[in-house]
Amino acid sequence: MSFSYEQECQPTVKKHDPVGVDLGVKNLTTLSTGEVFENPKNCGENLEKLKKLSRIYARKNQGSNKIISDNI
Repeated sequence: MSFSYEQECQPTVKKHDPVGVDLGVKNLTTLSTGEVFENPKNCGENLEKLKKLSRIYARKNQGSNKIISDNI
């Protein structure tokens, strides 16, 4: 038993023009269309918490029951 199926390929329609992306320091990205994405400023809030947790876990022994039971 065999069968065959033929289908004509439809040309794809280009929906969007290409866009250039500039990665910057002041702005996160700037597109060639003029759209600007700002850098997120909220990373500093979590940085202090990360430093504190890093200091706490640096003093713990890896795999110990104490580190597993701590709910921070």
